[in-house]
Amino acid sequence: MPKSYKRWVSDVIADVSNELNLQGWRIKVCFDVVYPNNETDTVCFIDCLSDYYKATIHLTPYAQELWNDENFEVLSECLVHELVHILVDPVYQFAKKQTSEITFPFLTTMNEQTTQRITRVLLQFLPKKIFSR
Repeated sequence: MPKSYKRWVSDVIADVSNELNLQGWRIKVCFDVVYPNNETDTVCFIDCLSDYYKATIHLTPYAQELWNDENFEVLSECLVHELVHILVDPVYQFAKKQTSEITFPFLTTMNEQTTQRITRVLLQFLPKKIFSR
């Protein structure tokens, strides 16, 4: 029997977290009904508290649409991307303290690009069974 949307997302996050050695982290998953800042192209986003090993991954209605359209590749990539933010967050937080109003957007862009590069590499090596329905 195929998994439900929420079960599949929760299992993928748990399995990828295990592969990335994030077992000490408390990762909460929220299935939100609104978009952050009305950005309807946002699939998911993360609130990360590295000092406390806590994170909350928020999935927007667009994530559910990807699931309904069976676009598991994009949805999987987005979930892995958010988990990679946990890995890079300590450096990002340190660097953020050193930025100015002018340099902060550059840092944010660099953080997203680096997170995505790592995501693309990891997707090649993570067990494919993690993402099966």
